[in-house]
Amino acid sequence: MKNMESTAEGPFERQGTPLPAAFSRRDLLDLTVAAEDECDRLRQANKVMRPKADYYDRVTDTTVSFSLGETAKLLAIPGLGRNTLIQFLRDEGILMANNVAKQRYIDRGYFHVVQRDYYGPDGALRIKAATRVYEKGIEFIRRRLDDYLKQFMERQNAGY
Repeated sequence: MKNMESTAEGPFERQGTPLPAAFSRRDLLDLTVAAEDECDRLRQANKVMRPKADYYDRVTDTTVSFSLGETAKLLAIPGLGRNTLIQFLRDEGILMANNVAKQRYIDRGYFHVVQRDYYGPDGALRIKAATRVYEKGIEFIRRRLDDYLKQFMERQNAGY
């Protein structure tokens, strides 16, 4: 291995960047200013990307899920409650008549189905399936609602 303390050869030369025999103070100052400018640029880019990375981490965390009622509240759209959301998802072909998500949407990671036990009016233990929504699914529903509202407004403006 080459001696790292050598002034003519060092890590710069091994990477294909020839190292000048001697740096002037001006050269060192220019390199320092350029490095600081690059650090500032990267810090600014990090400030922009950090919220996106945090959001991505939350969305891809598949351990957190919400009921359809909680999802309606999280969407925070006036007039959109649990029942309206369920009807919309049925109309869009996302939920089946029993409010269970279709398999293709489960496979995409938007929903999952859990088993719920309950006692019927006769006292017998019963089991039902309940659809839960991942954060990724909430964003999917938000996009579907946005598309639906855009189409609705276009039809209204076209006079239909």
